[in-house]
Amino acid sequence: MSSLIFSQSNYPLQTIIKGDSVVILTKKQAMDINDIFNSQKTKLALYKDELAVKDSLIEILNKQVENHNFDKELAKRLDLLENWIINAAINSAWIYYSWEDSLAYSVDLSQYFVRKDDTTGNLYFLHTVEPISPKDNKEEPSRDWQKEIIEPKRPAISVVPIKL
Repeated sequence: MSSLIFSQSNYPLQTIIKGDSVVILTKKQAMDINDIFNSQKTKLALYKDELAVKDSLIEILNKQVENHNFDKELAKRLDLLENWIINAAINSAWIYYSWEDSLAYSVDLSQYFVRKDDTTGNLYFLHTVEPISPKDNKEEPSRDWQKEIIEPKRPAISVVPIKL
C-alpha cells in the first residue's frame, strides 16, 4: 500500500505504449490544463476582437487622411482657378472653353475696345496701339447693358459666384 501512495505523488507520468509517448495525469491536473487552454482561447478571442476594432479604426483614419489630402488638393486647384478667372476679368480677357482639347483659354483683349451694336447685339473689337490698363481707367460696361439689345439677340449674362 505504501508503494501505491508513493507512486501517486509522481504524476504526471510519461511512458511509451506501442511506440507512442503517453502522459498519465491526475484528474485535477487534466482539469487544470483544460482551464489553462480555455483561458488562452478566451484571451485569444478577445485579442482578435480588439485587433478587428483597431484595424477598422486604422481604416477609418486612413480614409480621413485620404479625404483631407484630396480636400487640400481640391482647395489649391479651386484657388488657382478663382485667381485665374479674377485676373482674366480684371485684365479684359475673353475666356472660352475648347471642346477639342478640354481646356479653358483666356484671350488678351487689353489692346481692344469692345463696342456693341444696340440693335443687332453684335460686339465689335476695336484695336488700339497702346494696351489699355483696366486698373487706370476702370472702364466697364454700363449696368444692364445687355437689356439695350433687342430681345431675340440679347446675350445671357452670368455672374461668376466669387465675391471680391
